[in-house]
Amino acid sequence: MLRNTLILITLFSYSFLMYFPLNKKEIGLNNDDLCYYKDGTDTKYVKPCNEGYYCNLINEESGICLEYKPGFKKYKEKCNQDSNCYPSLKCENNLCVEKENDSVHQYDDKVSNKTYYYCPDNLIPTNQTHCLTKIDETNKDKCPIDTNMKTFSYDYLKICGEIDIDKKYASNSNFGIVDDNKFVGDVLACKSGFALFFFKDRGIEYNANNNNQSFLVCVTVKHVEKEDNNNCIIKYSIDNETELTYYKAKVDDSLYDKNEFPDCNLIMTKIELFKDYLNKFNKLNTHCINGQFYNEPFTCENDELRKSWYYYNHPDQYLLYKDNEEIIDFLIQSYYPTHNSNETEQENNKNSSRGLLNNKYFLILLLLFI
Repeated sequence: MLRNTLILITLFSYSFLMYFPLNKKEIGLNNDDLCYYKDGTDTKYVKPCNEGYYCNLINEESGICLEYKPGFKKYKEKCNQDSNCYPSLKCENNLCVEKENDSVHQYDDKVSNKTYYYCPDNLIPTNQTHCLTKIDETNKDKCPIDTNMKTFSYDYLKICGEIDIDKKYASNSNFGIVDDNKFVGDVLACKSGFALFFFKDRGIEYNANNNNQSFLVCVTVKHVEKEDNNNCIIKYSIDNETELTYYKAKVDDSLYDKNEFPDCNLIMTKIELFKDYLNKFNKLNTHCINGQFYNEPFTCENDELRKSWYYYNHPDQYLLYKDNEEIIDFLIQSYYPTHNSNETEQENNKNSSRGLLNNKYFLILLLLFI
């Protein structure tokens, strides 16, 4: 019984692995520029490209490293003339900025799959297309809250923090500074690194007086369990003492479903990864502020921040590949072509990681004879 259980565990564990380090000997191709190869199954062999290059997928089966040359400068990147910038931008004071003073610049962060909006320095966004002049203290340094939008607005290096529900504005906030039991526009503002949706009265059951309005509330997660139907049972606190429970049998369905939980088993990992990201980000805060990285506000073009941000948004990939730099660097480069892989660490891991496939079959055979 033990032998069969171990075999099943081994096969089950490796079934999650879609990526393996690219080994030319194993795939039978001798091309130093090869960075991606997919065999007849869903198995993908990958390696990161050298600095200044990116992996260009020629077709579904293969990709090679090509020199990375961006066609245009992005928002707030340095420029010399209008032709340096994307067509929707102009070059002013050696920076690519919006052509129209009241138009919103959209930034799509592909790693987190969120959309953010920027306005010129003297304006704030009112919706996805229009900026409003900061004419008085009521809207200065605020971002608007629209519960129907799955989008967020903020100034550079700011996110929508604590919400004033009556005024329908949130304060522009730094990452990880809002206490538990506060309504927030973005979970990144929470000290705890996690938030759950509650109705306007902070309840979890529908109440006509709430007009079905719901908002994120910062909470500290104590424990997570997974029901047989894949729903999450979350034990949480808002005062560091009382432990409360949040799960679908008790929470209004529309409210529960709005959370868009990752796999329950990944929630605690995601929270720890947020703390790691926040620690690294705070250490580089001056670098990020001075650099004005509007094209990469969460990572400031820093390779360590890129890795932490990727891990936070892909906790499953972190658990699978965290000890294999070759695979992780390839995945990060797919989002950030200028990401520089750590070649020294790759060499240290090369011998052990490239034998991963062979080790899999060796382990299975070994277990058969236990």
